[in-house]
Amino acid sequence: MATDAAVPVWLLTGTRPGEITQQRALAHALGLPFRELAVARQPLAGGHAEFDFAALQPPWPKIAISFGKTLDAAVELRHRAPQVRLVQIGRPRGVAWDQIDLIVPMPQDVIPDGDNIQKIRMPFNPAPPAPDAAIVERLHAQDWPRPWTLLVLGGVSRQYRFDAATAGRLLAATTARVERQRGTLLIATSPRTPNDVLRLLDRRPALPGETYRFVRGDAQNPFAAYLHQADEIVLSGDSPSMLAECWRSTKPVWVWPLRYTPRYWLKRQSRHLIPQATMRAGRSAAALDINRWLRQLADDGHIGLFGQRAAQRPYRAEDDDDLARVVGRIQALLR
Repeated sequence: MATDAAVPVWLLTGTRPGEITQQRALAHALGLPFRELAVARQPLAGGHAEFDFAALQPPWPKIAISFGKTLDAAVELRHRAPQVRLVQIGRPRGVAWDQIDLIVPMPQDVIPDGDNIQKIRMPFNPAPPAPDAAIVERLHAQDWPRPWTLLVLGGVSRQYRFDAATAGRLLAATTARVERQRGTLLIATSPRTPNDVLRLLDRRPALPGETYRFVRGDAQNPFAAYLHQADEIVLSGDSPSMLAECWRSTKPVWVWPLRYTPRYWLKRQSRHLIPQATMRAGRSAAALDINRWLRQLADDGHIGLFGQRAAQRPYRAEDDDDLARVVGRIQALLR
């Protein structure tokens, strides 16, 4: 990341790690000097952002990349510097779509095609980093039987229900699979895993393996080692970012789709009645539907739906071309 203010690319960031990770992945793929400007503070899920536009000062960039709600900062930047090109990752809200040079919706966003829209198969979250050698050595020293199944438990969102009952069904189904295979069960939680699900893990199944409860900033977090060493991955279907990271581990992935919350189910039904012109004018946000996206990935063979069908076409490098296509669109804006 460049420190000089006179750089061609600005990343307008909030405080959600998954969004920042994707902005950085796109910036690195562009291959141009970039600078990060923290313009918003956001809750982990939903809620209102608090903005600070003080960092929006010249010299101006050529491209500004916003994500989600940091689009507000991009609009403010456009007011101050009309020549700056705007790239928005995620659903645009409160802004007419034709005011944005390039929109890159997340794959779970239900957005119609358009000249300034570039759809992607997977979020930009990169493959897991190389694991700590000492953690890998510790895992192998346990001499656990293969195959190793990694179960990744997500958390609460406004759209999907993930409570102890749901997690219990997922844990029971995964346990049964591991027992049939006479293998090992590794369990990892996430920053959003609710307390009632964490309490469920106090009664770990009597299987070889271990459970890791997420701790922010933990240098001994074994998750990267789990991803690299596992033979297969099962995860709850609430986090597109986590799915992308698991998919790029190149291991077979099974997803457990979640049920909509009653409130979001009603909201989703009403969203389908909103005219496209209203969305394009920025007066209403497009719908979000993770399960629709999961079904498409399963139909294309990239993932399996747990208990239904396995992945027919697990990770292949030639399928992972989203970043390259988006980079091409941005390069065209710079010409």
